[in-house]
Amino acid sequence: WARLHALRNYADIPALQEQYPGVRLTYNLVPSLAEQIADYASGAEDGFERVSRIPADALEEEDLRFVLSNFFQLHREGQIECEPRFRELLTLKGDQSRDVDAKTLKRFKPDDIRDLQVLFNLAWSGWLLRTQPEVAPLLEKGRGFSEEEKTALLDARSRFLGSVLEPYIRLQNAGACEVSTTAYYHPILPLLCDLESSRQAVPDLPLPAASFRYPEDADAQISGGVESYTRLFGRAPLGIWPSEGSVSNKACELMAANGIRWAASDRTVLAHALGGDPWKLPAAELYSPHLLQTEAGDLTLFFRDTGLSDLPAFTYQTWEAERAVDDFIAKIRAISDGSGANDIPLISVILDGENAWAAYPDNGREFFETLFARLQSEDWIETVTPAQVLENGEIEKRPLPGLVAGSWIYGTLTTWIGHPEKNRGWEVLAEARTALAEAESDPPEGTDLELAHKEMLIAEGSDWFWWYGDDHATAFAAEFDTLFRDHVGNVYRAIGQEPPDSLLEPIKKLAGDLEITPPLRTLTPKLDGLETSFMEWINAGNYSALGGAGMQHQTSSAVGRLWFGFDKECFYLRADGRQPFRIRPLDGKLLRIEISTPIDAEISYLFGSGEPPRLLLDGAAEVVELDYGCDNVLELALPLSFLKESRNISFAISVEEDGNELERHPRGRLIELDLSSENLDAESWIV
Repeated sequence: WARLHALRNYADIPALQEQYPGVRLTYNLVPSLAEQIADYASGAEDGFERVSRIPADALEEEDLRFVLSNFFQLHREGQIECEPRFRELLTLKGDQSRDVDAKTLKRFKPDDIRDLQVLFNLAWSGWLLRTQPEVAPLLEKGRGFSEEEKTALLDARSRFLGSVLEPYIRLQNAGACEVSTTAYYHPILPLLCDLESSRQAVPDLPLPAASFRYPEDADAQISGGVESYTRLFGRAPLGIWPSEGSVSNKACELMAANGIRWAASDRTVLAHALGGDPWKLPAAELYSPHLLQTEAGDLTLFFRDTGLSDLPAFTYQTWEAERAVDDFIAKIRAISDGSGANDIPLISVILDGENAWAAYPDNGREFFETLFARLQSEDWIETVTPAQVLENGEIEKRPLPGLVAGSWIYGTLTTWIGHPEKNRGWEVLAEARTALAEAESDPPEGTDLELAHKEMLIAEGSDWFWWYGDDHATAFAAEFDTLFRDHVGNVYRAIGQEPPDSLLEPIKKLAGDLEITPPLRTLTPKLDGLETSFMEWINAGNYSALGGAGMQHQTSSAVGRLWFGFDKECFYLRADGRQPFRIRPLDGKLLRIEISTPIDAEISYLFGSGEPPRLLLDGAAEVVELDYGCDNVLELALPLSFLKESRNISFAISVEEDGNELERHPRGRLIELDLSSENLDAESWIV
């Protein structure tokens, strides 16, 4: 993950920013990420790099399975479908699953595998890397690569890793940007300070059986981040992005104690602190910095405009760049116009630093060039860094009485605690932390306390818990689970103890595709747009549009969940909104269901029109109106007769306005459903 994203993302945007001297940006670098990039630049290698370098005709079966299992794990539209040869190879495999059977192995010849090795690594090459003489010709060639070309590509990528962080250093030294830091291994600081803090926002949240209260670990994570940053940049950081925007009163006190002067989070956290509705915050509150007084000193807090921040992260990928930037600037103008004559709004736009760009054409280059040019040319907009705000005595910092512990996801900490799997992870951590504390007081012979503490801090990172539970999914869930338990086991080994046998048991309960749950039994719902009964859709497949795959979490999505199923006559789809559709939150917006197999077709439904969904078959002049119901939810039926002889369907949905896509589910892939099981009801028994 660290190496591939470094090659595709981390150097490009700051290097582009250097061409726009009037634009000021703030970047956040997680210390453990910078450490991994440095390791790779020094020659470290991972399994993906190793199998890429093996000649295609010399791969053993195990490595061949690795290639076919992992080299299609990309954003389907942004990284695969845009390359004809890559699309051919995906068709040859059949789907993006990690399953590889004997028939699949036989279908791939050495030339196919070599092209896949090259195309996968090209897909993870950013703008700067693609200008290298060893890389650019391969993009134009597109297929039929040689082993010599592949090796030259991989060597160029390895050399590039040594220069990834250079643009950040240049920009910050020139005063053109500010670089902030994060607690070293990206933990959720409020939870390290005290798991009980999670109940400040959700009082009835189920907690682990064991307590975990180690503010000293939170302090070590923060101080480690400060020390790492100082080594890299030759100066101490002024600001911190607390992992996932997670803050609490105690965590902020520890930040201030480590010399941090500013931190940032989300408007939902601000609303909880003020006791209001996140979406009804007064503009004067949302568009101002706040001052939190702690026993260790004052800390300035910035709270992001969630809706504005989510647009480049989740919406603008499918828009034409000029129109997307026009929309973004217009929304800033509306905020400015809505402020008082003497009030200048300070708008915090904060979003994930790399995950969004895989969905953009050319990794978002045209969007960023257009955006930076507009920000530089609009004389009524000034881009500033938090450090500049701190230095500006004319900008009022509004007092904040205290915080309710939370993050930028719903203003709570439930993404990392509360689910049985997440809670089990904390119980495992608590047991190991207790053993470490006992070893500290009376170290056994051969104990390596420094290593034990390092492994504990690694295991406290947030991303292990991100993948536990059912709110996010990844094809690599088993690997994440294994790595987490390995690091916890290393704590015991470092203090001379055998890890408990319980660590051998996976925490993650794998059940096929964790993001998309298939139907349990056939169903025939009543299409009235109402949740007629609990049992009506209980056996349907479902997909959560709010979490989903990847490291991003869209909290501003209009569509919340999809349900789907079938009987002998029809395929059924239900869409649930974040708000009931009867209160008309989406009037004038178009829901589009794209069906790619076995037919090319689309279903469109215009909210608020009173017209039924329309099915348009590829190349057909006739438009078919479908049975449906729309009230609290939207329900519709597609007769299976339109699928001809096939009993498979692959689809995705999007919400559009004025021809622009606002959101898409799933992002970067399709829901693939087998409708052919004659024995589904007999096979699927639930008690």
